Order: sequence, then C-alpha cells, then structure tokens
Amino acid sequence: MPQAIKLSDQLIEDARINGKAQQQIEYWAKIGKIAYENPIFHYLL
Repeated sequence: MPQAIKLSDQLIEDARINGKAQQQIEYWAKIGKIAYENPIFHYLL
C-alpha cells in the first residue's frame, strides 16, 4: 500500500538522475534494510 513520506530534495534529484525516482528509492531502501540487518558486512563511505 503506497504511503506518503518526506524526502529531501537532494535525494529525489539523485534518484531522478539514476533512473525512475520511485523505483530507485525503493531499491536504495532495500539495500539499506539489508545492510542494517547484516552488520557483519562493511560499507565504507
């Protein structure tokens, strides 16, 4: 079920640059969820 959430303008612009905004943000959210649930994997910024 779709829900409205607030996102920064920069995040939305980054998503538009990389593809369709909704699909891109959903993809990033899935990656973030996996990273959060598996702290053994490291991600360097």
